[in-house]
Amino acid sequence: MVRFYKELSKHTGYEIEFDTLPEQNSNDRLNLIFSSGNIDYDYIRIGSGDVERSLFATYASRGLLEDLTDKIPGYDKLSQIDSRGFEALSQNSSVYGIPSTGLPYASSTNAIRMDWLEKVEMEVPTTPDELYAVLKAFKEKDPDGLGENNIPYTAVPQTVDGAISAGFGLLFNYEERDGKIVDARLLPEYKEYLTFMNKLYSEGFLSSKDFLSPRRSRGHFC
Repeated sequence: MVRFYKELSKHTGYEIEFDTLPEQNSNDRLNLIFSSGNIDYDYIRIGSGDVERSLFATYASRGLLEDLTDKIPGYDKLSQIDSRGFEALSQNSSVYGIPSTGLPYASSTNAIRMDWLEKVEMEVPTTPDELYAVLKAFKEKDPDGLGENNIPYTAVPQTVDGAISAGFGLLFNYEERDGKIVDARLLPEYKEYLTFMNKLYSEGFLSSKDFLSPRRSRGHFC
């Protein structure tokens, strides 16, 4: 994602900077920004829950968002978006937002900070051993200067099951071995996988808290 925005800035000449809403009381922070009257953002992205939709309607009705109705037809890509998306972002027949057509976050796959990889001068890992080496570098070199808060790998259970375990040849809960269907947890590969995950945990590369309480980015500004 970071590389994408770097390329976008290079080709458009538009310097992109981000602010991210805090994890706790994010909507309160959003309300504070709008009530201050000092809205220095060209673009604001918020969630699609009931609370966020209510906030959006409030901001639009108070004239705090720009009317995009006449601007959208001038952009071919925007004109191709399903009209129902724009209807959801309209107030009094005027459009005040651009619907998202992609996933807001990755919940069942892995993502990696490309800027961190550049700082530690490593490539995207493709095997468990390479992943370990990258996480070790992230931990020891601390690319963002996070100190004791630096945890190189965070995930929810389905992410691990669908990605890291695949590196050990485990793709499903049941696997075929010698013409028989067996529980993957009984295979030697599963023991190797658990040993690997225990190694990551014991060396401080991941936190069990993140497996129990997955966190989502609530919104950002640019």
